[in-house]
Amino acid sequence: RHDVCADCGSIMYQCRATNFRRDQEYYLCSGYRKSRDVCGQTHSIRTVILEELVLQNLREIVSFASQRKDDFVKMVMDADMRQRNQDLAKRQKTLADAEKRIAELDTIFKRLYEDTISGKLSDERFQKLSTDYEKEQHQLQDVAAALRDEIESRGTKKAPMWKRFLSVVERYTEIPELTPCILHEFVEKIVVHAASDPKGKNRTQEIDIYYKGIGALEVSKVTSSRQE
Repeated sequence: RHDVCADCGSIMYQCRATNFRRDQEYYLCSGYRKSRDVCGQTHSIRTVILEELVLQNLREIVSFASQRKDDFVKMVMDADMRQRNQDLAKRQKTLADAEKRIAELDTIFKRLYEDTISGKLSDERFQKLSTDYEKEQHQLQDVAAALRDEIESRGTKKAPMWKRFLSVVERYTEIPELTPCILHEFVEKIVVHAASDPKGKNRTQEIDIYYKGIGALEVSKVTSSRQE
């Protein structure tokens, strides 16, 4: 499992020191640590708060999955379908844009050839322009072919990943604490958003927990509303 910044995607590093108490340890975006140009906000969160949020949410998810299995499966499948439809729409839009540009390049090739024949364009200039446009078109054709394959394979049936999640749930009747083993079993990644009013009295911070096999559900998007 790894923790990442919601804005720049950088890994969140845990900051410790020999003079730190346990409740003073915190996670910090490595992008912000490296350069403000990489990430403009700190995205820091105290370790104890993050672990408490994850533990509480994991208990709720495991309880829901074990006690209301049918409702849990429906929720996961509905969320998966929404995500698949969103991904499909994005791929179709990208494919349509690529095909449009490929057609535009065909027209450009024709005009370049006509300008060369009429003497408006030198052979040297034609060669350079046509090489650049041809390279772009080949790249777009490769992208379009890959997108078509992805769109066509969308209907291929695969074993649902939530079955693996449920098999793990069956091994845990209770989760008294977070351990490296439990985190490895359940959590894929944790996305940490920037806190609102970070130094004020109304600090809130969103955390998206991605579970293995089911991703991030609405019920796994949690918020810390504490004064740190």
